Amino acid sequence: MDYHNKAVNQAYVAFLEHIEPLVLEFYGSRIKEQAALVKSYRLLYKKLPDAGTSIDDLLTHVDQQHEFRKKLLALLDKHQNEFSASAYGDLVFHLKASFNKWLQAQPETIEVREPYKKYLLGVLRNPFLYPHAAFLNVRYEAKVFWRHLRNSIRKVFRKKPLDPVVYRTRQVPFQALLSDYFHQRYLLSSHQPTTDLLSKSSRLLIQLWKVDEKLDAYNQAILQNEKVSELDTEAISETMETILHGQKEAMKSFEKELSELGLACFKDIDDQFPLVDTLYVPLSRYKKETVAKNAHKADGLTAHLLDGWSRSYKALLDDWALDVEITLLYFSVFDAFHDLQVKIDRHIETDLSPSFQSIEKFLSDSRQRIEACGTTKKSIREMLIKERSESSRQLIDKSIASLVEKLTICFTTDFDKLLNKTNTLVDKVSEKRVYIKAGRYDESVTEAEVEQISPSELLHFEALPRFKEVVEQIKQFTDKQLEDARAMILGMSTVWDFSLESTLLMLDEPQGSPKKAVHGAMEGADRAIEHLKEARNALGHIRETIHSDFHQGIIRFNVDIQRLKNTENIFELNLKIARIKALEKSRQLRQKGIQMVKNLIPVVVHTGKGLYIDLLRIVKDIKARAGFVENQKYVTFELSEFINETQEVLKKLPFVYQRLFQLTPTDESRFFVNREKELGELKQSLVNWKKDRFISVALIGDKGSGVTSLLNYFLANNEVDLRIDRQTLNEKLNTEQQYLDFFSALFEQPAFESNQAIIEYLNNSSESRLVILENLHHFYLKKVNGFDNLQRLFELMSNTMKKVLWVGAITKHVWSYLDKTIQISNYFTNEVFISSLSPEALEEIITRRNKISGFRLHFIPEAEVLDSKAFRALSEPEKQPFLRKNLFKKLSLLSFGNISLAQLYWLRLTRGVKDNTINIGYIKEIDFSFIKELSAAELFVMQAIILHDGLILEDFARVMDKTEAASKNVLVPMLEKGLLIRPRQKYNINPIIFNPVVSYLQSRNFLG
Repeated sequence: MDYHNKAVNQAYVAFLEHIEPLVLEFYGSRIKEQAALVKSYRLLYKKLPDAGTSIDDLLTHVDQQHEFRKKLLALLDKHQNEFSASAYGDLVFHLKASFNKWLQAQPETIEVREPYKKYLLGVLRNPFLYPHAAFLNVRYEAKVFWRHLRNSIRKVFRKKPLDPVVYRTRQVPFQALLSDYFHQRYLLSSHQPTTDLLSKSSRLLIQLWKVDEKLDAYNQAILQNEKVSELDTEAISETMETILHGQKEAMKSFEKELSELGLACFKDIDDQFPLVDTLYVPLSRYKKETVAKNAHKADGLTAHLLDGWSRSYKALLDDWALDVEITLLYFSVFDAFHDLQVKIDRHIETDLSPSFQSIEKFLSDSRQRIEACGTTKKSIREMLIKERSESSRQLIDKSIASLVEKLTICFTTDFDKLLNKTNTLVDKVSEKRVYIKAGRYDESVTEAEVEQISPSELLHFEALPRFKEVVEQIKQFTDKQLEDARAMILGMSTVWDFSLESTLLMLDEPQGSPKKAVHGAMEGADRAIEHLKEARNALGHIRETIHSDFHQGIIRFNVDIQRLKNTENIFELNLKIARIKALEKSRQLRQKGIQMVKNLIPVVVHTGKGLYIDLLRIVKDIKARAGFVENQKYVTFELSEFINETQEVLKKLPFVYQRLFQLTPTDESRFFVNREKELGELKQSLVNWKKDRFISVALIGDKGSGVTSLLNYFLANNEVDLRIDRQTLNEKLNTEQQYLDFFSALFEQPAFESNQAIIEYLNNSSESRLVILENLHHFYLKKVNGFDNLQRLFELMSNTMKKVLWVGAITKHVWSYLDKTIQISNYFTNEVFISSLSPEALEEIITRRNKISGFRLHFIPEAEVLDSKAFRALSEPEKQPFLRKNLFKKLSLLSFGNISLAQLYWLRLTRGVKDNTINIGYIKEIDFSFIKELSAAELFVMQAIILHDGLILEDFARVMDKTEAASKNVLVPMLEKGLLIRPRQKYNINPIIFNPVVSYLQSRNFLG
């Protein structure tokens, strides 16, 4: 289009070259990016083999959908990143730069000389300008009259007439004019076409989102076994084509409107040009300050509009990505669930079923052999003896042992792995996503209208805990079924062996005919096979539960996470989380206050009790001195029988249980718990000694705390490339000759004549060695010259440290005494203290041993617990865990963290075996107050025994400086009371009262 003014025409041409193409290219690129997103989605959709068709292979479908969602999420994230790199708001920056460049290329001011035209008062908008306009019009008429008059005179004198036209000169601020119309007319007027374009493009993308939701709903229905009609794939393809076409049409419409807007804008500039610098349009209107202010305002409004659209579009992509992320999470968890399901099914079919079949075949074959063995007692007896031997060798020791081991280790970590994987998947979910309420993504929105959420936090709040609860319940059910299966299989072996044994005994009875014997053996085989089938059914229950309950748990998890797709649900969840956090904070403050009071109460109560007991003692002493009361004899409970009764209980238990709970040291890693710290110190000592450092190690721990087991495990599980000389001392070495003989036997050498001879032997030896001496306290007696052998040992250690790594084990009370008397710690560079086991460690050790036995545990409640409201309020499945927790808590307190003592109590608590279940009784509280009534003589006896870790009669007499007869008169009564025990020759403190006695002796300064 040609304009009247040449400068305007040139400016418009330049505008078409620099400004309009920039705008069109910018929005065109955004539309192309969206079209690319649609095309990429269409390509992903077309690559789905099962899209829109019936699903035959569910796992394949899950894998395909998982991969589809994964790629779609990456596609949305990529598109969002690309958009963020060049959002709508960036147009203002680019447009401003191009506009300034275009504007600078135009003349700043254009001087116009033109014939003067009279002002039309009706056109003037300001009435105050009428007088000025009238004056200018009169002046113009005067000038015209004068010029006509002058030309008339010139005509008389025959001179050439002058130009009668009156001219005027205007100064047009052309750049200001262009800037003002560009911003006020073009830029602000482009808001509506821009809004139409971006609104339509967002609605088209929302349409694609709805297509994706429809596809997702279809897949969800399939995975949840719901009836669903087939997808109309043609309609979906047509929708995507419609979207692409709509994007093109929207851009064409925008281009047309923008072109028309440019033409109209420059038409207005062309019309305005003749009026500038006249009364119609004064120059003041195009002052630089005014024009700059208007331009800044227009730029700000445009930026505000486009930033709002950027927020809207980003929120649209973020909300869609959140939906995809949630669905991807479900497919990932569903996939992990099916992996677990397949793994368990395969393990049962491949590993366990053949073992069951093998055992069943053995029993069936054995049954057939017995049935066909003949009709005489001799032939039947020979066959039964042979079958029993084969059963012990082949069935019990191999097949059943192998199957029980498989049932012990299977599925133990699979559920934990599933939970860990689910946790990892949830942790990978975005920490922050944005959305707009009511889905107003086809509008420009303010920053306040954009809502933020944390999908990861929302998932951790409700969906994940519920899913964990389901998995934990199924895990517990699986453990219970496996435990039942193990117990049934062990019971089956007992049934079969007992049946064969009973049949052999039947043949010796007068009425025991061969026919009855064979019939009895066959019935036994049938019962054993029935036990086997019950065990196999337990595995079937596991499969059924995983296929049904676990699958329902997955569906429930999906329902919970799908709620995040609904923004209204998200808003409610956010409010709920905020409310719970506030309540939790309040609860923590309240708990903190309550805990402070709780911590203070025991101190006050303890102090009060102490004062009350002291007061009672004073009153009692006064009464005794005054003769008001008799001296009472405090008889302890039957402590002396405790150890013997425990041994009797052990004998009544199944052999496997006897082996597992024998009070002997172990080196098996499966029983090694909570000694990593001490083991690490031992390892480091060995490493440091090999670096030519002078190292000697003292292992310090109570009797029964696991010192020997720790050494066994250390030697069994570490490559000690040294000669190992190890000895446990069981009696005192009182003389120098006993000392020399001990080391002669230890090193397998001829008799040593002196300590120096031992030193020279070790230092001249060609090999380095590790010497371990347990019960180091047997090198001394608490008497005059009783420390000589211990001093000889220290001399030996000090002079041979370069060739020998010395490790000595000693009880902590003896260590404390010797450190105060002869500074024993000076001779050991490393001190490894064996700490008491935590309640959790004690429970784990005992539970491990029991699990290996294959027996179930049933805890018997005491009368007080049965009558308590808390216990009665529990459901049946909750009662056993409650009793278990209480028992182990009491067991830890009574055993003082000593594993040997804990096992002793555990065996004492067993109440017999019935139906593959061991009944565990309750712990009776033991009143140790009688210890405070012991006489001073008895306390001195206990002090001597503790400081020597037990004494035989002769050594006790030496320590106490008494005759053996007098010593016996002291020890035997204490033995009868149960204060002491004497399993062999040594007198020792009854382990049940050991710790209370030590505490009391320490309070009376008998022990340090």
